[in-house]
Amino acid sequence: MSNFTKVVYVFIVLSFNYLAFFSTEASAQFTRTSYPYFTQHFLHPFTVNPAFVGDPSKPSVGLGFRSAPRYRNINSSSGFAYVRGAVPALNDGGIGVTFSFNNDEFLETYDRQMHLGLTAAYTFNLADLVELKGGVSMGFLRSNSNNFFGMNPGLMNNERKQKLNVDIGVMIDIPYVKIGLAMHHNNQPKFDFYQFATPITYQNELFITIDGDIPIKDIISIKPSLIAQMEREDMLAQFTLMAEYDNMAFLAISYSKDLDFNSSRNTSGFAAIDEYHPLRLTLGGKVARFMLAGTYGIPNVDNRNALFELSLGYFLDDEE
Repeated sequence: MSNFTKVVYVFIVLSFNYLAFFSTEASAQFTRTSYPYFTQHFLHPFTVNPAFVGDPSKPSVGLGFRSAPRYRNINSSSGFAYVRGAVPALNDGGIGVTFSFNNDEFLETYDRQMHLGLTAAYTFNLADLVELKGGVSMGFLRSNSNNFFGMNPGLMNNERKQKLNVDIGVMIDIPYVKIGLAMHHNNQPKFDFYQFATPITYQNELFITIDGDIPIKDIISIKPSLIAQMEREDMLAQFTLMAEYDNMAFLAISYSKDLDFNSSRNTSGFAAIDEYHPLRLTLGGKVARFMLAGTYGIPNVDNRNALFELSLGYFLDDEE
């Protein structure tokens, strides 16, 4: 397949989804339980989809942190850590452990979530150069909030702050394109801290990812990617175009847009769903077995505070 054919092939797949995701001008209002995905999801896809746990092209160990303040009085921070690896007994699927947290603060009010999960994935060989991976992540979700009456949760109803959480995902790997589909909070954990307050229910969230890899000559690759995060009729989508040189240095530009297909069903809250920094730049590189990347979310007239992300990855010998 020529380089031109590869470009056209990946371009058609991404363009179809781009038109579908970015064709509306409305704004989304996710619930307070929504996790913001990282701009650098294309570097650490395991943080979004458990089916990527055995992908040998991605880091075996990853750490990430993000600071995304909004306006002057809302502070949001989130992070992740994971360890993963391929397992021959799972037909080159894999196992892994992932941890993530999200913290939103508005004056003296806060919403906080933490998640710890164990993941396993299996690979199905569908045809030559075509693989289907399926993954399941099970673990504990901790929710903590005083966004009711300024009081700490757990003071009434004797409610536990930790609940079981189940995420599932699939990924199809075909030449030059990986397409992923993941559903978070399949069991919809619910936290009922106060007798007269509305329970906090973690809604099902659907994630769709498309990652392309177009080699140009021998040392340059163009890697476009798309992610869509959906909850009910609300969606957040991000398109990224990354250029990589000799598998060593990379530069990416991302555009994020929030979409709303039924504003009448929105629920309020100050969860850090990420529509406040639509334009971001990512710069990174690989040295030996390490990968370092940083993202800068450009301030705008609606939000004069910049977004910052920093991540570190490590590749094991047999997965480099």
